[in-house]
Amino acid sequence: MALTDMMGRTTYSLKETGSAEVFGSISKVKQVESDRFRQTEHPVSHTLVVEGTTKLKPGDVLARNGYRYYVQAKEDPSTLGMFEVIYLNRQDGNI
Repeated sequence: MALTDMMGRTTYSLKETGSAEVFGSISKVKQVESDRFRQTEHPVSHTLVVEGTTKLKPGDVLARNGYRYYVQAKEDPSTLGMFEVIYLNRQDGNI
């Protein structure tokens, strides 16, 4: 069953979609990246770099240590599928 959060974004119950783990390195974004996404009205606060590719897409929600991370965009800078940079916006609170 699809749910909508306070910002109108679609979230899903864990019972419906299950859960998966994503392993990578998360860090705060640089000011230049923040400004780039602010222009497109998709605020980002963190990046997640993962080896290989993922099935994540904008609108997906990741949970870690009591925070929700909304996927805003993703890129494959290598263009070879070796790693992805996933741009996230962190929100307080559990899913």
